[in-house]
Amino acid sequence: MGRDTKLIKTVLSVVVPSLLLALLAFQVHRCKNIMILRNPYLLEQLTPNSDLIWNSLSGKTPFLKDTFKAEAQGIETNLDPLDSKYRHKSVLIEKHPPFIVHYLWCIDGHFELNHYISVLSTVYFLQPDELIIHYRVKPRADPQGYWRWLEDLQRDVIFLSLKPLQDDSSCHYDIDKVGSHFPDHSGVFILGDVVITNLSRSSLVHHHTSPNEQNDKFKVKQDKNERKHQLFVVSSLEPYQVADINEHFVLRCPSLSDIYDRNHPIIENCVSFNKYLVSEEILQINTAFYRFLRKLLYGSEDAIQGKKLSSVQIPNTVHVILQDGVKELTPLHYVSIKSAFLKGEIHSLYIHSSIPPTGVLWDRLNNKDNLNVKYIKSEASAHTNVKHPYMMYALYTLLQHGGVFHFGDVVFVSPIPEETRSAGAIVSPHYSQYRLKHRSMNTDIIAGSRGSDFIEAMLAMVSQEKSAFPGSRVDDIASHIVEQIPESVALDGKLTSHQVCYETHCELEGGHAPPQQAYTTRLRWKGEGPKSLDELKDIQGPSRSDLVFIIDS
Repeated sequence: MGRDTKLIKTVLSVVVPSLLLALLAFQVHRCKNIMILRNPYLLEQLTPNSDLIWNSLSGKTPFLKDTFKAEAQGIETNLDPLDSKYRHKSVLIEKHPPFIVHYLWCIDGHFELNHYISVLSTVYFLQPDELIIHYRVKPRADPQGYWRWLEDLQRDVIFLSLKPLQDDSSCHYDIDKVGSHFPDHSGVFILGDVVITNLSRSSLVHHHTSPNEQNDKFKVKQDKNERKHQLFVVSSLEPYQVADINEHFVLRCPSLSDIYDRNHPIIENCVSFNKYLVSEEILQINTAFYRFLRKLLYGSEDAIQGKKLSSVQIPNTVHVILQDGVKELTPLHYVSIKSAFLKGEIHSLYIHSSIPPTGVLWDRLNNKDNLNVKYIKSEASAHTNVKHPYMMYALYTLLQHGGVFHFGDVVFVSPIPEETRSAGAIVSPHYSQYRLKHRSMNTDIIAGSRGSDFIEAMLAMVSQEKSAFPGSRVDDIASHIVEQIPESVALDGKLTSHQVCYETHCELEGGHAPPQQAYTTRLRWKGEGPKSLDELKDIQGPSRSDLVFIIDS
């Protein structure tokens, strides 16, 4: 018996700790996987809107409604930002229901900039306890990486949630039918593309102490039954109808075209979009509504004409990121590297690769040409057929050291001017075949200063997208970040020009300027590229004279 007891104790002393250790290892592995997916997006990729929203909610800055309404009425706006009346009160008050805003998503499409502005204005002005997006069909995902406005809201607005509609008839022009599907009989319902401009939470939810006071359609009146009302904010362009005016109130928003050219402050409670918004227009058009949008999105009414000067200048350094498996430098690599010194007038160049470069052309660079080229060993990527790992490495390099990076197929035509390198980052825009309405960013060559806000945000987003959407386009990710923090980057079409090259000639890609008007040109080969410098010199095209000069020098 004693022997059995001893055996049991021995088994328990071994098995139990082993099980506990295995459980701990499992939890660590699980947490690590969660952090890989969420941490870069939630913690690293915080936009300026995060600061604007949270500072307003905490009372550190007044809400936009306080300044806009005062300006419209000609009142001085000397507001104390710490005054408690400007703070977000997301607590339940006795005899008052929670203030909930319901946003009805009744279309089948992407969640675009218009929709983002609509929801963001609701957050700023109405300050709800809860904001629910009810969808008939979930907003379309964008695997290419441009449409990320909904994800931005989910990250920045903690009281936002998404719920499927229980009944498709909720998407109806009959307001009474829509309201009957919601148990919240005192909520605010946003239908369609409308932006809140002058409403406030206090004007919509008010507790009356006098039973003889006249009832206001935007207020909740106290009586024995404590009546509650639903307010529907709709576009004046849509044929919404209501029969029960005692329970359902409708606020019809004038169209944007009615106030588009107005310069005096907006006095309307809301505005409905009948125009597709493009970020370039928001940044520059100087009318009251676009000044309002800039204040909402970027915290300032001032037009954003270009980048802010960075305290850290972009160094005159080039980083060439080579794909794994490249052992010998190709003629194009050679010309690309040599052009940076001869045409780009750079100070130093670094080749980043998992394998040290070799071959005749590498020896020629170091011995005959005697150029300041250094090799930096990088870790091999597990995914050699996708751009994300190389882009993450390149962005991290710029974030730490600054300079210009490309992937070995970019030829310098002229130096990047010193005044241009005073920006935090430089990217070349273009309109791609995938984004006909929107400009896309060219990420085959990017310049950035050490610690650049744009580079940091892009690194976090690409890191997030690598796990969640491996097929996303880095160009479109960059485009979205430009719209989020436009002053962090200079958009310079002269940074690069693209050419498509064939066996005997190269030609400009559509929409690109001639290489003589740019600082660099990218040569993208269809098929196998030239195997010798002589073959490269024989290639006809816009850059032939530059290629011959670089090779022969």
